[in-house]
Formats: sequence, C-alpha cells, structure tokens
Amino acid sequence: MELISIKDYIERIMDKNEFQILKEEIKLKNLEVDIISDSMGPYIKVGQAVEVTRVDDEFLKPFDIIIFRGVNNKLICHFILKVIDDYIITCSTKNIKNRDLPILKDNLLGKVVGIELPFFIKLKVFFYYLFS
Repeated sequence: MELISIKDYIERIMDKNEFQILKEEIKLKNLEVDIISDSMGPYIKVGQAVEVTRVDDEFLKPFDIIIFRGVNNKLICHFILKVIDDYIITCSTKNIKNRDLPILKDNLLGKVVGIELPFFIKLKVFFYYLFS
C-alpha cells in the first residue's frame, strides 16, 4: 500500500484547516508519520516512520497507539488510557503517572498500525491506575 508522507507537517504548528486536510487524506489512504520525540520510547523511536490509518470512534480502545492534534496544535503520538463520551484520555510510555489533558475525538488523526505496547507495560499501567 502506498502511504502519504506528512513529514512537512510534523515539526510545525498546524492550523485547523491543515489538520482537516490530513483527516480527509487519511480517508483515502494511510499516512506515514515520522516520530520526532521519545515520548513513546523505547517502543517507537525518534525518527521512526509509523503507518497511521483512519479509525472509527466506536473501535477505539485502551492501549491503542494514536496520532492526534495536541493542545499545542502539533501532532502527538501517545496511547489511549480511556475513551469517555467525546473525549480521549492519553498517556506516553515515558511517564505513565501523568495523563495528558483530554482531547476531543475531533482531534484524532488515526491509529498507528503494526505496533502494540508490550503486555508488561499494559499490566504496569493497569495496576498503577487501579491503586492510585
């Protein structure tokens, strides 16, 4: 499958129109996103290209790795902790004790394909939030 690279969008602030264009493009074919931070390390490395596909809201689940438009208007790659109504609660693997601010589902670009968090990370997150 041919991917659309969005390298030019990653390191700069996007306005809402640019983000909407990406959301339309991902409906046609998967996007390739280059990771620019270590927030999901060591499972996703800086400089690694990940494939992102469109996903319907009802199929989002905890531990899915997603790409979304953050409060700073940049694309962010984190994993889902919880989906509540119109919001998604996310977290990085670097600091599972700090949840991100909730994001609106409208700010979701898509789900990362072919990369899953290891079972022990899922277990660690589960027990941390169970007992905190």
